[in-house]
Parts: sequence; structure tokens; C-alpha cells
Amino acid sequence: MLRYRDFFPMAADTQANAGKGKGIPLSDALPLGILVTDQYGKCIYSNAAYQKLCGWTGDELIGSHWCSVIHPLDHDRILRHWNAAVLGHKPFLCEMRLKRANGEVIWARHNAAMQTDNEPGDGYVHTIEDISTYKAHERAGRKAEEQLYEERERAQVTLDSIGDAVLSTDIDGRVSYMNVVAETLTGFSRYEAIGRPLSDIFRVVDAGTHKPKSDPARRAIQSDSIVALEANALLVAKDGVELAIEDSAAPIHNRFGVVVGAVIVFHDARFSRETTNELLKKADTAMYQIKILNRRPVIGSLMQDPESRPDPG
Repeated sequence: MLRYRDFFPMAADTQANAGKGKGIPLSDALPLGILVTDQYGKCIYSNAAYQKLCGWTGDELIGSHWCSVIHPLDHDRILRHWNAAVLGHKPFLCEMRLKRANGEVIWARHNAAMQTDNEPGDGYVHTIEDISTYKAHERAGRKAEEQLYEERERAQVTLDSIGDAVLSTDIDGRVSYMNVVAETLTGFSRYEAIGRPLSDIFRVVDAGTHKPKSDPARRAIQSDSIVALEANALLVAKDGVELAIEDSAAPIHNRFGVVVGAVIVFHDARFSRETTNELLKKADTAMYQIKILNRRPVIGSLMQDPESRPDPG
């Protein structure tokens, strides 16, 4: 059975690795950090890449336990994984922080396996890879995801706080979002509505004929412009109740300017009509009262001025 020293015959020779610049040419040419430890985890060989990674020389590493370079905050966790792998005669793989000789902290992926199968007495071969760049990208991605989540939460609160119903669709006309007011007016919860065709949720008919109205979202997508709902529109809610509404729809664009859906904003038109009628009534009353007031001074002046009274003869 081939073993690690069959590939790198000087790996287990402590004295051969102790000299300045000495080592295994092939392993030193590799960009991946390589560490060889005995059965107790003490270093008997390290290549140039690993020495550069941790900041210690080959002489300084010889005889030290490989866990000595692990950051204190990760040390106990990694050691538990290591002990479990050793007891179970299993490969070891972990991501951890390393504390370099100059105090700098880097992230590394550490892999270790026995030099020969099921013979822990022969020691272990470790490969160590610097993943600091990967971790930096991972943190940046996680931060961006958190910021996006917060923005979505703020948008959700804002849309749930406005008085109009808001409902959006994807490019295929399926519901992708609805706020609380839209839930109230349609009778559908957002969990019921999302993913379903708009016509299932936003059922609009003509007030006179009860024929279906054209889809405002589809018109907005096709025209790539803001469109208004046709006049005399009734929204048929989930329970069959019909509600007069007013609305408009607009296309939704992605960051490249491509239309990816539509948003519909609508509200209960009963209140606006009732308010309009009430204002008209009040205006009529006011106009009538103004006419009366304009006539009173004329009557009063005729009574006070005898000469201005009509001649009875």
C-alpha cells in the first residue's frame, strides 16, 4: 500500500526538514499548504506554502501541535472535531480562523487524513487552504442579503400602511405580491393569492353588463405604460360581494429596464362617490342659501324707504 512518504520520502525525516531552505521540492512547489503530523498531531514536516500561510518557519513548526495556530475563539470547537475524527478513524475537514505569527487572522479550510488506511500510528497528512477571500465575499453577500431583507421589510410596512390596495404580478400575470388593503378588498389572503393567475384574485366586471373587464396589468405590460381601469368597474370579492373600484396599473421594470411584471393600485370608489354626492348636496344647499341672502337686503330696503315703494295708484 502506498503511503505519503512513498510520494515524499523526506517528509518523515525531521532532521532533513530542519535545515534552512531544506524540504521536498515537489511539495514546496504546490500552492496548497501541506503539513505532516505524527499520531499525536505534532508537526514533523511543513511545506513552504503552509509556512507562508501561518507565518512560522519550518524549524519553528517542527514538534508543535498543529492546533497551536488556530485562533483562540475557534480552538475548542476545532479540537472537538479533530478528536472525533481521530477516534472514529475518519477524515477531518473544517473551516477555521488561523492566527498568524504577526497577529493577523486569516480563514483557512483544513483537511486531514491518515497516511495509511486505518493505521493511525503512521500519523496524518494535512492540507490547508487560505479561504480568506472567499469568506470576505461570503460576508459581503450575507450583508447585502440582510440589507435587502431590511429594505423588503420596510417596503412591506410602508405598503401595508397606505390606504390604497396594492397588487403586483410577474410577467406571466401571476400574483407576486399584495398588501393588507388588497387582502381586505379581494377577500383573499396573500398566501392564497401569490402564484395564482391575476384573474382568479382580481375579478373585475362591468357594472352594467357584468361582463369581465380587460386585464389592466396585461395592458400595462403590453403597452409599457401606465393605464387606468375602464369606467364603471366592479370588483367581485371572494365571497361574491361586488365593490365599485377605481384603479390604475403600471409596468414594473428590472434594473436593465426590461418589463418583468405590473403593479395595480386600486381603492374602494364608493367612498369617493358618496363624498362627491354629499359635496354636491352641500353645494346646492349653499347656493340656495346664498340666493336667499342676496334677496333679503332688497326686500328690507323697500320696506324702509317709502318713496321707493310701488305707487298703488
